Amino acid sequence: MTSLHLIPLQHKSEELFEIALEQNNSSSPYSNITQLVNSTNLMASYQYTVFAINGPFLVVFSLTSVVIFSIMIKLRNQTSSSHRSEAKKNQRILFSLLLSLSLCSLLNMFTRIGSELTYIGTQLKTVLIVFSILKGIDRSVLCLTTLFEFLLITFVSHVFLGTTRKVGAISEKKYRILRILVLHVFTTVLTIVIITVAIFCLVVGGVSAAELGTMIANYLVLSSLIVAALAFALITSLQLSFMHYVGFLLLQSIQQGEQKILQSPSLSTFPKTQVEENPKSQSFKTLPPLSVLESVNMKRVALKKAISILIGVTFSLLFQFFGFFCIPLAVVNSTFMLIFYGLHDITLAFILILFVIIYRPLHDIQETYNESFLKQQQQHRSTTTTLEPHSKKVVASTSV
Repeated sequence: MTSLHLIPLQHKSEELFEIALEQNNSSSPYSNITQLVNSTNLMASYQYTVFAINGPFLVVFSLTSVVIFSIMIKLRNQTSSSHRSEAKKNQRILFSLLLSLSLCSLLNMFTRIGSELTYIGTQLKTVLIVFSILKGIDRSVLCLTTLFEFLLITFVSHVFLGTTRKVGAISEKKYRILRILVLHVFTTVLTIVIITVAIFCLVVGGVSAAELGTMIANYLVLSSLIVAALAFALITSLQLSFMHYVGFLLLQSIQQGEQKILQSPSLSTFPKTQVEENPKSQSFKTLPPLSVLESVNMKRVALKKAISILIGVTFSLLFQFFGFFCIPLAVVNSTFMLIFYGLHDITLAFILILFVIIYRPLHDIQETYNESFLKQQQQHRSTTTTLEPHSKKVVASTSV
């Protein structure tokens, strides 16, 4: 996945290790290595650059976690004093996923910086062992972060799907099929694949720390990179395809709904103003009813927010996909790993901030469509109940 930094050793440590092997004839490859390193530490410019890239995001993800948690408390207080609707339930799930993603991202910054801080030590054997263990944990936390990111996007796609059903863009049968594919099949496969890769990352870290040989560790790293590349490419393609399909249906239905409102006969039957009675008068203008204006404005807001989500998520996943392919190139040049760090951190922060900013308009949109959907159901039930007595009377009269 994008979250797999699977380079077991940094270049400086590998060079020191090779020098130690050449100058040491003892059975242990790690004996007397400390004589070959500096008396201070093994820190290099790479480690300082990692600190510079990831350090600011400690503050960013801390702030997003505090903001999201405070919003969740506010929503909980509002929910306790008001009725529980489907939109409020979706809000709670959305912010639970956002908080999980933010906290995992924050934890990932600590594990990433902590693994590089091991180079402060002067004992190369200890540095390599601790680095391998911490890096294995770091990769697993990154996998967990990726899991919550995809679960968040999947949930948003499901909300879009439900809204699309409420506006009548898809049939009930099609909605149920897509819902099963998204919430059950895709989510289950996604969780199994990412957890498997996370466990594999821990195994790679343990093998690297157990002195079983760099050759075995390198083969494991290469295998995990190939599996992660295929898995991430497949998951990203399915995720974007489904989200854009549902988003297209939603945008199309919103635009059609806006046009129907503007072309509604109720606008033509609105009472005449002085402009219509006296065309020369310019003191008044013909205005549609306030409820119509509010409905049109709500649909326009829905259109803008849906487009913002689609564009934001699409670019974030594409940038992460590009960043992932920088990881194998880090074997040649460690600068590619720094590029991955920057892209991954920026896109995660962007997704968190995007959903925090637009959460309120999305809630209002869901409430509006839920109310209209419930009204349609009530009208359908009332129509059915009024027709049943009439049909009974007709049957009774015909029988007489």
